[in-house]
Amino acid sequence: MLTDEDLYLKDWEITKDRIKHFDDIVMRIRVQAIPISSAFFIAGWGLHQEGYEWAPWLFIMAAIYIFPIALLDYFHYILLTKSVSHAIDIEKNKFNNKLQITSKLTTPYLSFVHSLAATIIYIMIFISAIYCFNITIN
Repeated sequence: MLTDEDLYLKDWEITKDRIKHFDDIVMRIRVQAIPISSAFFIAGWGLHQEGYEWAPWLFIMAAIYIFPIALLDYFHYILLTKSVSHAIDIEKNKFNNKLQITSKLTTPYLSFVHSLAATIIYIMIFISAIYCFNITIN
């Protein structure tokens, strides 16, 4: 028969697995999305220099591509932070800080900086795409 402590430990282990899963998804989104949007920019500039009239639309494609990617990133980041909060709650309240890995590796300040940096990067890519479209369309 499982004790309450066994159940809390199992809950903590599953939560740590979810943290790893959501962290992997967020990192994969970022590692893949930024190079793909950069490829739209490079292709747009190169084809625009070659005189292709439709080339500026590649910048719009970059903006269209990056917007839902940013939303997916944000959604998974929320799931990640909820999982981290749950793990910290288990560590503090159920194990009296005997388990501390989550609370030692995470701070509200780092989470804020992380989300702010990601937001700025996505906004910069989106605005740059619109700006490049505008300057190349004329």
